[in-house]
Amino acid sequence: MGDFNAVLDKEDRVNGTEIQDNEIKNFRALTEDCRLNELRTVGRTYTWTNNHVFSRIDGAIVNAHWMMNMPPLQVCVMDPQFSDHSPLCIAVKAGMEYKGRPFKFFNCLTEHPEFEQIISRRWENENRNMKDIWCNLKQIKEEMKSINKRAFSNTTKKVQKLRENLANIQAQMRTTNTAADMFDVERNTKHQLEKWSNIEESIYKQRSRI
Repeated sequence: MGDFNAVLDKEDRVNGTEIQDNEIKNFRALTEDCRLNELRTVGRTYTWTNNHVFSRIDGAIVNAHWMMNMPPLQVCVMDPQFSDHSPLCIAVKAGMEYKGRPFKFFNCLTEHPEFEQIISRRWENENRNMKDIWCNLKQIKEEMKSINKRAFSNTTKKVQKLRENLANIQAQMRTTNTAADMFDVERNTKHQLEKWSNIEESIYKQRSRI
């Protein structure tokens, strides 16, 4: 599903140049050779426009396995908002079973004090064959998931909370007769804010690459 930047039929463009056979032959040959079908759409008729030409170059194509195993679904062509393309939406079964998100290893886990202990402890076990290695890696994964949940969940909320704390502390330090211990509190809060901001940035960098 997405922008294929190609049309399948001559009726898929209006107000522009007439669609020639060579514009559709490759995309059509692909769908025929791979036995793909385009899902029916509802909503807007065309998915792209420059306010003069209107085209259907976005869509969703599925194979026979999908058609046989999925309930009847259709693609909703939504309003484009700020884009020249209309977003596409498929509403799947609302009550689908939640299986959880796959675990992703974030580099910030290596900074946790338990990280090296876990790796060392697991790698001291026997690794005689691939099964042993697989079992040890699986155990490490479970322990990394536990650390991630305990220490690195809601990182953005932690950063926001620390920013609020720092703002409150500095609001109390606007006069020259600030208590001496407030400077230590401010310094510690800055240190925590820097630490968690770096962790948050590291996580977002990896997510953006994913």
